[in-house]
Amino acid sequence: MAIAALWLTGCATIGPGTIPRDRFDYAAAISDSWKSQMLLNLVKARYGDVPVFLDVASAINSYSIETGISAEAELPVITVPAG
Repeated sequence: MAIAALWLTGCATIGPGTIPRDRFDYAAAISDSWKSQMLLNLVKARYGDVPVFLDVASAINSYSIETGISAEAELPVITVPAG
């Protein structure tokens, strides 16, 4: 029962409620990336190198769920004396 409860709480970070939060995070990351790319291309143009522009077509295509459970145990070795 406890394992099921823990597993279900992991699903709280997926769904429609996460879209506004993620949208702003991705927008900020894309904006920072664009600024860095623009600065690099200005430096390239200043020194006669060819500027390269790459555009972000889609930031989020899907969400994925990754889960994992591991367990490890060590059993004691019992020796029985012969005879």
